[in-house]
Amino acid sequence: RTGTLNGAYYHTDLVLNGQDGTITLDRSGSGPVGPGSSAPGAGGPLPDSWTKPYRIPASLTGLSETRVKLTVLMDACSLEAFVNDGLSSLSSLIFPPDACQNLTLTASSAVTAAAQISHY
Repeated sequence: RTGTLNGAYYHTDLVLNGQDGTITLDRSGSGPVGPGSSAPGAGGPLPDSWTKPYRIPASLTGLSETRVKLTVLMDACSLEAFVNDGLSSLSSLIFPPDACQNLTLTASSAVTAAAQISHY
């Protein structure tokens, strides 16, 4: 989820890289986890696992075609991504402010995208 609140821009970046066959999650801008936050463990120093992007293999190498299916599920505080019906997947906690309800999709090359958004 992306959005602006009190002049601050919040975002969580999920990058699918076809060249090196990886998926990267960067949640360092996803929301406040410091003092005053309702996030678990809030108020203390942020662990490295929160502030640094992490990357996993996305099962993209050796495919006979260049089509990739990416399914992303998000709710109030979690993000799950599934590549090609679960050949690779990742899950993470995120804590965007409630006012940040936008979803932004970007691509570095031509893609066909479909989105279905449901609010629960």
